Amino acid sequence: MIEKYLNSRDFLARVIDSAVDAIVAADNEGIIVLFNPGADRICGYKAAEVIGRTSVRDIYDGDGAREVMSMLRSDDFGGFGRLEKIRHTLVTKAGEKVPVSLTASIIFERDEPVATVGIFTDLRQRIEIEKHLD
Repeated sequence: MIEKYLNSRDFLARVIDSAVDAIVAADNEGIIVLFNPGADRICGYKAAEVIGRTSVRDIYDGDGAREVMSMLRSDDFGGFGRLEKIRHTLVTKAGEKVPVSLTASIIFERDEPVATVGIFTDLRQRIEIEKHLD
C-alpha cells in the first residue's frame, strides 16, 4: 500500500518534516531554501523567518559555512560533494552555540551543483549525559 506514496512529493515532504534531526538546504548563493521542524527546534528560528531570507552562514558559528563548503569540495572527507559525519557548531537565534554532528552533500542536477544540504544532530543532551558518566 505504501509503494504508491513513496515517489510522491507529499511523502518526501512528510519524511523531511518528521525527521528529528535538522535538515537545512541552501541554494548556490547560500540562501536557505529548506528548513525543517528539526532545524526549528535546534536553531530557534521558524522556517518562514529564514527560507528565502537568510544565508546559511548565519546559522554556523564563525566561518563554519565556508569550512563546510571547503570540505564538500575536497575528496578527503567522504568524496567530492559529500561530507561524512563531523562535529560542528551552530548558532541559535538567541546566540547560543549548539554542538552538532553534521553530514552534508552537494545536490547536483545534470552534473551542475544547484544546492547543498546538511543534516544536523543536536549533541547537547548526549554531551550532558557523557559528563555525568565521567
